[in-house]
Amino acid sequence: MRYLKLKKPTPTSPTYLRREGTLRGGSILRKHLLLFFSKYSRWKKKDVAYPQLYCEGNKVKFNLKILNYLNLRWLVFLLLLITFYQCADDEEESYVPKPRGYYRIQFPEKKYRKYDSVCPFKFEYPVYGKIEKDPHPLAEPCWINVQFPYFKATLHISYKDLKDKNVANLIEDSRDLAIKHQIKSTGMEETVILRDSVKVYGLVYDIEGNTASSLQFYITDSTHHFIRGALYFNVRPNIDSVKIVLQFLRNDVIHLIQTLEWDKNNPKK
Repeated sequence: MRYLKLKKPTPTSPTYLRREGTLRGGSILRKHLLLFFSKYSRWKKKDVAYPQLYCEGNKVKFNLKILNYLNLRWLVFLLLLITFYQCADDEEESYVPKPRGYYRIQFPEKKYRKYDSVCPFKFEYPVYGKIEKDPHPLAEPCWINVQFPYFKATLHISYKDLKDKNVANLIEDSRDLAIKHQIKSTGMEETVILRDSVKVYGLVYDIEGNTASSLQFYITDSTHHFIRGALYFNVRPNIDSVKIVLQFLRNDVIHLIQTLEWDKNNPKK
């Protein structure tokens, strides 16, 4: 058994290994690997002795047990195998960040009650809604709010008597109020309301995007009555979180429009 000692490497010296006798089975690649481990030891701690090497037959061994056998072919094959396996595993299982979620909402059962008051109109609204008079100082007698406390939403309904009003101007004002929300919207769809049997005509505006009001409408008989409505949520606009609630309440608004009738016997007409 012959022992080898590594000579302290210098930048100018091309020879890094000092052999005693003949190293059988030694190769240039093995020598460079031995040099690597010797340099690694010197960089970590200067006072650590260089790893001693000894040759037994045609195999080079380390007394520090860094490598037992220095077989480059098997080493390269093992590295390639691990690389290919890792690539295949990444294709099969791709991990993505968990998307942000929202609280699950339990929707109440759809039931309606009739609203009939001194105002010249009547309609059906959901039982989980609460009707209040509009508290605004400039509100007129037949301006009401349909509150939805569970959803933190309010449907504002304002009524105008066309006795001294121009219906064309009111329709244009309603459209302007809906268009104002297009600054932050991504689009607006219009749905025509046409109920000849009870003389109810109008439009529903579905405003898409993060807007303060995503649903507005107006209805009229074109001669005596005009109603405008707007749905607002008492939260920061975020269509991703309120979209499912908006669709739920939109069905209630459509039901209100479909059941609305003008009160012909009301003295306010």
